[in-house]
Amino acid sequence: MLRLLTAARLAATALAATIILLRGWVALTSGADINLVSGVWLALALDTHEGVFYRPLAEGGYYGGTRYFPLLFLLIAGGIRGGLDVLVAGQLASAMGGLLLVTGAFALLRRLSVGVGLAISGAVLALAPYFVLQSVFAIRTEPLAAGLALWGSACVAAGPQVPRPRAWALFAALLFTLAAAAKPTALYAAVAAILALAAWGRQKDAARLGLLTAAGCGILLAVLSVSTDGRAMESFRAGALAGETPLALLRPLVRLDAVRLLFTSHYLGGVFLLVAAAMLAAPRQVYSLPGLLVVLSSVASAVALATPGTILTNQAVEPYAAASVFLAWSAHASPRLRTAGSMAVTALLLWTSAHGIREVSLLLEANVRASAPQERAALQRAAEECRGTVLSESPLIPVLTGTRPILLDPFAFRVAGLIRPDIPADLITRLRAREFGCVLLEMDPESVRGQGWYANVHLGAPVIEALLDHYTFQRAVAGRGLYVADDR
Repeated sequence: MLRLLTAARLAATALAATIILLRGWVALTSGADINLVSGVWLALALDTHEGVFYRPLAEGGYYGGTRYFPLLFLLIAGGIRGGLDVLVAGQLASAMGGLLLVTGAFALLRRLSVGVGLAISGAVLALAPYFVLQSVFAIRTEPLAAGLALWGSACVAAGPQVPRPRAWALFAALLFTLAAAAKPTALYAAVAAILALAAWGRQKDAARLGLLTAAGCGILLAVLSVSTDGRAMESFRAGALAGETPLALLRPLVRLDAVRLLFTSHYLGGVFLLVAAAMLAAPRQVYSLPGLLVVLSSVASAVALATPGTILTNQAVEPYAAASVFLAWSAHASPRLRTAGSMAVTALLLWTSAHGIREVSLLLEANVRASAPQERAALQRAAEECRGTVLSESPLIPVLTGTRPILLDPFAFRVAGLIRPDIPADLITRLRAREFGCVLLEMDPESVRGQGWYANVHLGAPVIEALLDHYTFQRAVAGRGLYVADDR
């Protein structure tokens, strides 16, 4: 029976790995996952490449502001400096995050004494779902943060099994600091590692890791502050709470909004129900390193989801990766769960493979390898043919044309305007003066959905009102609205 289960799990793993490779081929050859948020990361990288590390909130007719930490766009900027096209550099840097995620999951499972076959299955499971692959190929920081967090955890799990454990603690602290440089909420992994070390009776090692990680994060913040003349800190302060008060951010947590949101995805809901069942069957597993990673990454993601402008598919990457590691590890660590755990991993691999086959089929049926580049080319032509400066809601469009985006991040622009009303007032003045030859919007501002979008998410209602008063809709380009200055 056990041999049959092992064979089935390995077959499911091979199928899932094949789907990952196929999905990657479609994504990298089409750029179908590239969107507005991708453009923000690419614009940050281009600014850095040109010597502007975090632009000011407003200066010289350009608007900055972002909540993003720098590691991903520094990697992209490095690729650009090495001669890569900006889009290729972004895709490769983001794909590197996916590689770190899958190898980090494997390394952690092996350090926890999980067999090679089960460790491979757990690692593939961590990467296989559509939302993880979408983050990998859409240029997002979550896979990179999750991968570094898992690698740091693997260093801690090695513990006294390796020579010079203090050196491994230093390496783990470095990886946790890099994870924070990718996404600050990734510090959940450092906290989990410290608590696990304390639970193992290694209080001195726990204290050493805590001090080293705190020192690393302190250095990171100091470097960010000094190297940007305070611009990074100003940007983070402007966008930290997304325009909400700390008390307002507690309401979604108290209402368990993140939990309800989680179960809007049947797959994610199923994964975390299996995790909960495993923890109930073996309560001690909650205090293990994999268990602590699941709990603390879920808390960190719930906090992130409480802020406006965040979405489940991005924020779920880290707790899902931790859950995949936990399920594979629990199938090894608990004799009571060995059969059920192996069956659960197999079932999840088959489930996500079925979804992956459907998604790849739909992408190929839509011929995205031709249509996605054609849409980007149409947007590029529209921007290049415009008479005058182009104001684009999406920074991706000017990035594609080789020009510096006026708006770095339309969400951060609206949020910064809540504490700096002079910023949207400046753009409104420029719109009234018809300074821009063309404006490209992602949504129809006169539709019900568009009205909510611009009032609560991007730009702000006053900016859109000024736009509609002084610009006329000309045509739709690849699903975006092209507006030109009217003659009044």
